[in-house]
Amino acid sequence: MTARDVKFISGYTIPMETILPVKDEGEYMVFVTSGPYEGLRINKNDICPFPLYQELLQRREEVAELMREREQLRRELAEVREAKKVMLPREVAEAVENLRNCDFSDYGIIIESHVISSIMKWPLGIAKSLKTIRKFTYQNTGEDAVGDSGADLLLKALVNGYTIEEPQTFQTNRKLDHSEIRAIRRWYEGALLREKDGTDPDGFAKEAIEEVALYLGGAELLKDISGFCKTQLEREQAAQSG
Repeated sequence: MTARDVKFISGYTIPMETILPVKDEGEYMVFVTSGPYEGLRINKNDICPFPLYQELLQRREEVAELMREREQLRRELAEVREAKKVMLPREVAEAVENLRNCDFSDYGIIIESHVISSIMKWPLGIAKSLKTIRKFTYQNTGEDAVGDSGADLLLKALVNGYTIEEPQTFQTNRKLDHSEIRAIRRWYEGALLREKDGTDPDGFAKEAIEEVALYLGGAELLKDISGFCKTQLEREQAAQSG
């Protein structure tokens, strides 16, 4: 803003208190950048800062600082959230996403996956996801559990988010001997009995042993124990009925 009338040799006069957009041009002069006086050079002694404009500049800097602080807090919060994420098996994470896409709340996921009779009332796709979550929760939860149980992990995943645990691939470098195969067969046969008599209606034990068999001996071992045990049970049942 001009501090006084600024007169030029050409007879041109800029009245006092005229607001001008300027930029520095050397140590003593400023250059008018736009408006009716664009291109004129004025001595710095003839102008003074516009008070309102100075205040606006100050407020703009304060707002910019607040925005920087906000961005920093946002990054820190994102880091905290990322650190709190838990790892879920892929099938469990996909089950959670499927239920959320079907408008299940986090509370609904917990409640509906808890009781087997509640699971059965849902359509097949939803029931399958609920069963997957129930299996994960119960297989990884116990009174003597060390660290987070399946239920703990599920709750944390629903609240804080999760990452997907990729299965580790491993192949044994030796062939199982006959005593080891017989032991797996006995475990599997017992699991089939528990599934049949209702002790383990969801077949959690059977599925767990199938995973172990696949891990240790591949599809060939799994086919062996499955066929052998089912045949053995059929023979025993036939003998009892006879």
